[in-house]
Amino acid sequence: EHSSDKPGTPGTKTFGLTKMVTTDDGLKTTYTPLNPTLSTKWFAESKKQLCYTAHGDKDAYDAMVAEIVRVMSIALTSSQITSRPDAVYLTLTSEDGNGVCDCTACQTAKGQYGSDVGAVIKLCNDVRAGIDTWMDANPNYKRDNLKLLFFAYNDYVTAPTAGTITMRKDVGVVYAVSDYVNYYFDIY
Repeated sequence: EHSSDKPGTPGTKTFGLTKMVTTDDGLKTTYTPLNPTLSTKWFAESKKQLCYTAHGDKDAYDAMVAEIVRVMSIALTSSQITSRPDAVYLTLTSEDGNGVCDCTACQTAKGQYGSDVGAVIKLCNDVRAGIDTWMDANPNYKRDNLKLLFFAYNDYVTAPTAGTITMRKDVGVVYAVSDYVNYYFDIY
């Protein structure tokens, strides 16, 4: 395989807002915004994870929420979704095994909520509010039973223990911890 700056070529995978390029030897992966106008504040310094606070920049955060809503609205208008009334879940998930953003704003949020998950919940709540606004403006795609989920995964397992963050009723969590899974044991 050959890595390239063009999405879709061997060595390159695209994910919603980002492009992942893995070197030919498989030892290094970099993540970059698909759209060069996207704010670099949306990503951790490592460029391997979202910064759920946009480094504390309110304008960058609001733009990030708007872009996530835009990408999710495209999914909601796709034939795979419109033809399936039972498709009621959207996910906003972390990248596998790449830690958390440790910028000052994320560390402040972690202190405020007692875990890294508080910032994730806030972002999901804000994105879900944006989806509601989009669905109100596009009633043909409105789904009263739509849920936005995030994964309790890796560094995002510990629930908030402080502050006053509450998930909206249409935001949920998937407990996706595999530390104790024995893949050699037949569960059937």
